[in-house]
Amino acid sequence: MSDIYTSPFTVYSGTPGAGVWLIDCQSTVNTAASTITITVIVGGRTIYGNGVSYYKAAGITSVGYPVQVLASTDETVVITIQSSNSSDTNVTLNTPTAVSDIVAIRDRTDNLPDDPASEATAEAAKVAAEAIKTLAEAGGDGDLAAIKAKTNLVTAGQVTVTSPVTDDLDISIVQYDDYLTANNRALPWTNTSGTWFDGDISGATVTFTATDRSGVTILEKAGSVITSTGTQAVQVELTSANTGLFTKADGKQRYKYQLLLTKTGYREMEVTGDIAVTGSLSQRST
Repeated sequence: MSDIYTSPFTVYSGTPGAGVWLIDCQSTVNTAASTITITVIVGGRTIYGNGVSYYKAAGITSVGYPVQVLASTDETVVITIQSSNSSDTNVTLNTPTAVSDIVAIRDRTDNLPDDPASEATAEAAKVAAEAIKTLAEAGGDGDLAAIKAKTNLVTAGQVTVTSPVTDDLDISIVQYDDYLTANNRALPWTNTSGTWFDGDISGATVTFTATDRSGVTILEKAGSVITSTGTQAVQVELTSANTGLFTKADGKQRYKYQLLLTKTGYREMEVTGDIAVTGSLSQRST
């Protein structure tokens, strides 16, 4: 039995070898609702920012958290789990196993440009995203060196594929997931022309409103100004409790949103789009 409440508990520590690995951490927890935080360290580097948090609804007692990591031959992988529920001090954790997952992804990474910074950002991001998307279809480890040679070229600031806000201003979110600044997942909107409110949005009020198809308000949340001039940027943070309000999580139900910017002395600015919501694959009940 293990205490996953008092402090982060190590559920996996090992050197799986070179490859992309799917490590499935499963546990039996208290029935109350809680937030589960997973932290993954590969070769001493913490990936996914400061960890990934998942909301576990009340009544669910058996949960699983599959984690995919890319490791070199001698890199140690450490995975910890922590619950916000004070009753989770004596839980049962299954021993996770690492399953290799790599060959087919090379078909994607071979298509990455030699210098991603020289390509159009959107196109480079699309190629990188497609490469990542095929991880779950891969197997074996013979092509790791070729993949690493390509992915090493993709550095911070050149390609960004993490935003849930698409180029056409629609949003794709996962029910019960957090979208916070702390985990680099806050919902961003940018105005590259910098024309909002005569080029300065400092002091503006940002309000995000989500409605269903009937126009019923699901959520209203205050946003914040990130960059006032130049390439203007605002963002909205959503907690797991916020995203849990979207009850239709089948990927088909479309919600609407309005992002409203107001500032004294100016006409209000409005951005609208659709919201697609899917259920979390990382939270499973048995």
